[in-house]
Amino acid sequence: MGLENGESSMKEPLLLHHAKKTRSLKVVFLTTFVAVLGSYEFGSCMGYSAPVQSAITKELHLSIAEFSVFGSILNVGAMIGAITSGRIADFMGRKGAMRISSGFSITGWIAIYFSKGALLLDIGRLLCGYGIGIFAYVVPIYVGEIAPKDVRGGLAALNQVGLSHPILYNNLIIDSDYIWLFFYIISRTIHSPF
Repeated sequence: MGLENGESSMKEPLLLHHAKKTRSLKVVFLTTFVAVLGSYEFGSCMGYSAPVQSAITKELHLSIAEFSVFGSILNVGAMIGAITSGRIADFMGRKGAMRISSGFSITGWIAIYFSKGALLLDIGRLLCGYGIGIFAYVVPIYVGEIAPKDVRGGLAALNQVGLSHPILYNNLIIDSDYIWLFFYIISRTIHSPF
């Protein structure tokens, strides 16, 4: 009888549903921000090599051919990461795949940081590429899965914002002899904390 007259809906507080929804949206926004840091890592890797070419070739005594391999091997790693990302995401889950991707990216940046020659530099860049190949697949899917339908488009667009801003920042900073170390430090401090 209470349901027919609408009495039960009158007894429930109206703001309780709104408070739960607001709280859950805050969690979705925070989680999306953390996931989009993976896209920031992607953009950092993509925009890294061009502005540091003169400094890194001078510091490590690289030839143009060695630096060309360094600049392009990221794409090879990204292709391999993209091919394997679906299986990794299915096996480990979306968050697990982002953790794996972060591990490859961090290992790659550490190899780049400690490199004294072209080989370790290229291995690090390949590992970073593998990591961003996984990020490219997992981040948009993860954001699409956790976002409510009324904010899904806006949150999904943050993926592209996270990807493009580091490329812009990397190209705006003035070139110096140790700028490539600066980029390493910046990308590590903002890197995805999975």
